[in-house]
Amino acid sequence: MLATAALRPDLFRAVVAEVPLTDIVDTEIDFTMPYAIQETAEYGDPHIAHEYQYLRSYDPYYNLGADRPLPPTYVDNAIDDGQVLHYQPARYVAQRRSCTADHDPELVFCTRTVGGHNGASHGPGVAEEAAFRLAWILDQVRRSGS
Repeated sequence: MLATAALRPDLFRAVVAEVPLTDIVDTEIDFTMPYAIQETAEYGDPHIAHEYQYLRSYDPYYNLGADRPLPPTYVDNAIDDGQVLHYQPARYVAQRRSCTADHDPELVFCTRTVGGHNGASHGPGVAEEAAFRLAWILDQVRRSGS
């Protein structure tokens, strides 16, 4: 979602990016990262020059800039995620905020301390996460006037 929103922000009123792969190039270049070797079939191999250039052309992290306005975005991650390491979305959010003069107030970042890649499996945390996400989405729809 983040890559698509970076390429065509005009298509989105808001983006919900749950445990997103925010830095494709750096993740895929380091084969010690979880799932990096398996994902090269999907994304490409950054060790090959022309595939690296292609990955770089749409990588959400490397395409951030003050000249690229992005839609309001909700990013979440999980401390215990075995697929998307928790610091990757945090790094994206920090970089995105540093690229804008107003520090991107329409960017929400939520870190889950319970559950992994798919969130909490049971308990009140599941409902709370869903309610918070839904409230944010409804607020974005209200703000857009639709």
